[in-house]
Amino acid sequence: DPAGRLLRELLDEAGIPWIGRPSERTPVSVALPAAGDRAFVTAAPPPEIDAETLASLEPRAVVADLPNVGLLPPLASRPRLYAVLGDPEVQALAGRLPASLDHVTALVLNDREARALTGTGDRDEAARRLAALGTTVVVTCGAAGATATEPDGHVARAAAVAVEVEDTTGAGDLFTAAWVRADLTGEPLDERLAFATRYASMSLAAASLDRQKGLTLEEVMQEV
Repeated sequence: DPAGRLLRELLDEAGIPWIGRPSERTPVSVALPAAGDRAFVTAAPPPEIDAETLASLEPRAVVADLPNVGLLPPLASRPRLYAVLGDPEVQALAGRLPASLDHVTALVLNDREARALTGTGDRDEAARRLAALGTTVVVTCGAAGATATEPDGHVARAAAVAVEVEDTTGAGDLFTAAWVRADLTGEPLDERLAFATRYASMSLAAASLDRQKGLTLEEVMQEV
């Protein structure tokens, strides 16, 4: 459909191959300003997992919405699994958390999602409760930076990088991508968190009208 063709064009411009079976409908989201932040309105078909294509890629890492992580098929490449959330997933899981998340390498979510998911008003307590399920819990906190809480209770913190904010859209996704990259290269927890926070912070200075908000590794490391 037109939205799918636009996404393919954007991916081509960024040098990213699209591999997968075609679909009749592409999910479309509209970003709306909301009290100094933004909200999304999304029209999307039910999510599907293309297990055959996923297996053919032999991925080292897979990022999926938390409810869908359990639906992923066993993969010969034994990838690390990273879970993320959005408002629909939070509403579906609030009060009905999985008994264990020890199959997930890390759960990445924002402050509001963590508190809503656990029903607590305290960000650190929410992270501790989720980490107790057996995974590293990474909570992004906007201008306050980010935290990472491990199952053993160890907490790492990283400050946000001060930038002139143009557009917050996509910062969470870029944070997750940077976290996965740093994890796969074996960076310690504190450095993983600092790298992802820096990458997401720097993305805020790029407007979505520029089409590509992602930064190269060289651009990010120049700011170290």
